[in-house]
Amino acid sequence: MPTTFREAYERLLPLVEKPGRYLGNERGTIRKDPGTVRLRFALCFPEVYEIAQSHLGLQILYDV
Repeated sequence: MPTTFREAYERLLPLVEKPGRYLGNERGTIRKDPGTVRLRFALCFPEVYEIAQSHLGLQILYDV
């Protein structure tokens, strides 16, 4: 078991296949000032990023 953050990070890093999945900087991303937002929520999909983004149900929820 890793004892430091660095050890945990070094053990996890080789498992990353596509780092772009974790950036959250894709085209069309909307960033708002947290101080002006009254409601926060997250849409979660139990699949890899590439599959979740093309899922029609998730696209409908994004558009609502």
